[in-house]
Formats: sequence, C-alpha cells, structure tokens
Amino acid sequence: MTSTKKLSMMCVAAAWVLVIAGEAMGQWEAQWEKTVAAAKKEGELSVYLNAPAPVRPALTKAFDEKFGIKLYVVTGTGPELSAKIVSEYKAGLHEVDISFQGCSTLIKLIGTHGFLSPIEPLLILPEVRDSKVWFGGKLSYDKAGFAFRFINHSLLPLIYNTDLVKQNAIESYLDLQKPDWKKKIFMHDPSILGAGANGISYLGVLWGFNKAKDYLTNLLKIQEAAVTRNYQQQVEWVGQGKYAVGLWPNPGQVARYIKAGTPIGVTHLKEGAVASPAFGCLGVPAKPAHPNATTVFVNWFLSREGQALAVKSYELPSARLDVPPTGILKEFVITSEQKVFVESEEFNSTQDKWIPEWKALVESVQK
Repeated sequence: MTSTKKLSMMCVAAAWVLVIAGEAMGQWEAQWEKTVAAAKKEGELSVYLNAPAPVRPALTKAFDEKFGIKLYVVTGTGPELSAKIVSEYKAGLHEVDISFQGCSTLIKLIGTHGFLSPIEPLLILPEVRDSKVWFGGKLSYDKAGFAFRFINHSLLPLIYNTDLVKQNAIESYLDLQKPDWKKKIFMHDPSILGAGANGISYLGVLWGFNKAKDYLTNLLKIQEAAVTRNYQQQVEWVGQGKYAVGLWPNPGQVARYIKAGTPIGVTHLKEGAVASPAFGCLGVPAKPAHPNATTVFVNWFLSREGQALAVKSYELPSARLDVPPTGILKEFVITSEQKVFVESEEFNSTQDKWIPEWKALVESVQK
C-alpha cells in the first residue's frame, strides 16, 4: 500500500471518529435539553434533607436561579426522613424526589425496602459520568448503586479544649486510658448509628473486635467517660471546658464552632483516620414525584458547579477530585501522606453486627 493511500485511509478513519464523537455529543446534549425543558414544565422538586443549616438556602436559591425550578425541602434526621419515606411508600404515596442522608442510612433504612432507584441511569452529563473524577474511581457507594457519595472527608477522631489540653498531648487512642483523662472525656454514643459507632468499629477492624471492646470498656468503666447523642452539645461542652476531650465528634459542628472562635483544637491520631462520606450521600426514591426535575437536579448537583456549592455549604471536601476544598478546615481534607481507612458498604455491615455489643456496654454503665 502506498504512503498516499495509507494517509488517505487514516484521514477517513479520523473523520469517522470525529463524526461518531459529534453524534455522541449531540445525543447527550439533546437528551439534556429535552430533560431540562420537561423539568421546567414540572416546575418543582421535593427534597428530604439531612444536612447542616446553610445547605437548604444554598440549594434552593442556586437551583431556582439556574433552572427556574422551585425546591420544597423537608429537614430532619436520617432515621426520621427514612421512616417518612418508607411510611409514604407503604401508603402508596410518592411525594419525594431526592433524599440527602448518610450512605448507610439510605441503604439500610430505605434501600432494603426496595424504595430506592439506581443513580447511574439518571446521569447524562459526561463530566458527572466520568468515574475518574470521583474518589476511588467510583460513581456510587454501594453495590446496588442506590447511594451516591458526594462528600469525602477525614473523619475526626477527637477534639479538645485548647485552654485545658496542650497540643499533641494526645497522639494515640491508647493515650486516653491514662489517669489524666479520667472523667474528662465526652464521647458520642457508640450504641447507635453515628460517629461513635463508626469510631469504635474502625478500631475493631484495626485491632480486632475483642481489643476494641476492651478499650471501650476501659473508657466507660475506668475512665468514666460521659456519653451523648447530641452532636452540638458535645462540641459546645468541650468548648466551654466542661470536658477536656470530645471523642468522635460531628465534623459540621466542629467546623462551625472553630470558625466562631471557640477554643477547640483538632488532632489526628497515629492509628489513622476513616475516609467517610459523613451524611454526604444522595439517593433517589423508586418513584420520584417529578422525574425530569429529579434528573436535572442530580446531574447539576454532581457537576463541578454543584459540588463547589456543596463544599461551601456543607463545609466539607467533595468526593469530586476536581473540586478544590476551598475554605475547608485542613484537618478534614484527606492527604496522600495520611493513613486512611476507606469506609465502605462492607464496613457498615460489620458495624451493624457490632453495635449491639457497644450498646450492651453503654447500657451496663448507665444502669
């Protein structure tokens, strides 16, 4: 074959590649425009939201300005909103379009009833579908694809009052067993789903279940650690000096109080940290009330533009690798040098098995 013929064939092949790419681009663009037009006719979207207070106004304002679609938001805790969805679906009501909660809460309290739909089929925008831009190279969180992880942060093991505790005074979980910390520890309750159960279960994976159980027993019975289910109270009381150390705090509350000038310090421990989505998961009920507006919202929120808004309002890093953690406390940002355990669906299943053990320990102390 002559060089002229080879060059001609290469040009033809290149032209076909461009044609095919152009058709593919035209297809997603046409689908997107059609979906946006249908969403605007629907005119509204119903969101059940478990998130920090700034998220609600930020979402409603930005989405309305972008698409002219009204967001109607119901707020509550993860279990409250999950129970509401399950109750509505069992009654044949399909009023909600989007649910923001913790990943494990979505999966266990809604997904197990069959009331969630896969997220990936809703994704139209190429920048959202590209798995390379997401933490871990994944478009979702669970195997069924029901929960989309859009937050990824280093879960804080503890906070301390900077007026009472010197920097680097606590470098390991084991340091909390020293007599210095007796009656000075305020931990989040490990007997329920949340930061406390997550923290002690991580130690169970790291050390083995029996050693983690002995450790929790020591904190509760020897160190007389206090237990709370109120995340705000935990951070507030550490800031006020009622307790020197807060074990397994809520990151949103920590950020809020530190930015307000409360004397709270944050530290990581040598055992490493959990890479967690916190309550940063998005789920779509099986039969959304406004399917087109739901699709538009999911694509917009998971885009670079939407995730930049999420970073600002959640005050936590995005799971999108191309969205910078601007304004986020550096302790929340996962670095390449950090020893990190990635929270997963399997980890949450293990945690479920252990929570009754943690609960029995807590209740034995409270009697």
